Amino acid sequence: MLKINHLFAVMVGIIGFSVVHYGECRTVYTTEVFFMAVKKNMFEYHYGEAESLVYQASLFGMPDLPHWMNYRHVNSTETAYLYGAPDEPGEVHIEIIALNKDNYETRQTEMVVNVEPRNKEAGYEVEMKFSNMNVEDLFENDRLRQIEEIFHDYLWPESETIYITMVASAVDVGGRLPLDPTEKEGVVVRIGGTTKYSQDILDLEREVQPIRNRYPCPRDYKRTSAEHFFRARNLISDWCGFRLIPDDDAVTEDKKPSPSFSPILLSSDDFIPHYPNYPRRDFLMDFLITIVVPVVVVIILTVVLSSIMCCHRDSLERSNLDTSSLQMNQYNSIQRASSQLRNLAMKRESLSRTGSTPASTLQRSHTGSPSSTLPKTSTPRTGSCTGTLRSAPPPPPYTPPSEDSKRSTLIKGTE
Repeated sequence: MLKINHLFAVMVGIIGFSVVHYGECRTVYTTEVFFMAVKKNMFEYHYGEAESLVYQASLFGMPDLPHWMNYRHVNSTETAYLYGAPDEPGEVHIEIIALNKDNYETRQTEMVVNVEPRNKEAGYEVEMKFSNMNVEDLFENDRLRQIEEIFHDYLWPESETIYITMVASAVDVGGRLPLDPTEKEGVVVRIGGTTKYSQDILDLEREVQPIRNRYPCPRDYKRTSAEHFFRARNLISDWCGFRLIPDDDAVTEDKKPSPSFSPILLSSDDFIPHYPNYPRRDFLMDFLITIVVPVVVVIILTVVLSSIMCCHRDSLERSNLDTSSLQMNQYNSIQRASSQLRNLAMKRESLSRTGSTPASTLQRSHTGSPSSTLPKTSTPRTGSCTGTLRSAPPPPPYTPPSEDSKRSTLIKGTE
């Protein structure tokens, strides 16, 4: 993608009569951070001209920057930055192309970075995170020199040489963008020294040890003893990101986070892709757990259910036969009872239509009772009009005898 953009910019520059300018030459040292500001006056644009410029930087004749160099340009500003810490000496030619989005005119400049080896490189590093600024804010107002002064004057005076060994955005080294767009991303800085850590730095390391495991680290959760050194210079430190990196950890390249990566070497044009050596994962246990175990369980259940259904089939058939005969007997008895009730109902309806009642039924209902006083040959009275049995009138209500009737009864009894 970068190569396509580069060719596109070159083609547009040829069509738009690109102008080539030769920039400055910078001398930097290995393992020390440097930065260069890319402004529109480098392309001979004056104030008020080319308000919408887009920059693209790469090695001269190549599509990308070296792996130790980074490029940052915020759309809301007119200044872009090239920064990084070179890891080997040599001469690096950087090509910067400016594209004017108003008329698509391109201008090109070249910057030469002369990397020289440092006599004594830093063997010990201190990593800090500042949460109130971005990378471009750190390059303004000489803040890198202020950080070096804090360590040289207060925290690490025993070290002969102190310099910045790494600058990276917190997002590039694994952090997250803030939820509020107005907040800063944060910047991670490493300060290197040539001697062992001072007692002040070791005390500061023990002081921030209890809050190191808190994620996310709350702002202003703990004010350390060295807080006022940084607050006086408007540097708000995130003490959860305070680390000591000794020499045995700092020499490995994998433990130095880099915001960008490029496999292009300075001395060759060959493209050598990077293949990380990841450990091989064994999926045998995952296969056994997800495939073999469910299949075995299904087979066992199938065998058990088949044996139950096939071996006990005769007993099931016998029980079904016994159950069916019992149910048929119950059904037949119910059917017989219902048939009798239905026949009686039909007889009662036929008698009610003809107006006659069988005497046997009435004699059985009245004279057959043990408490009946009627003779067995007598017949009850029937209605002359309707032919239905008339019921006897109810007896009069019982009234207790009065005192006079009792006296008269007693007198009659004495006489």
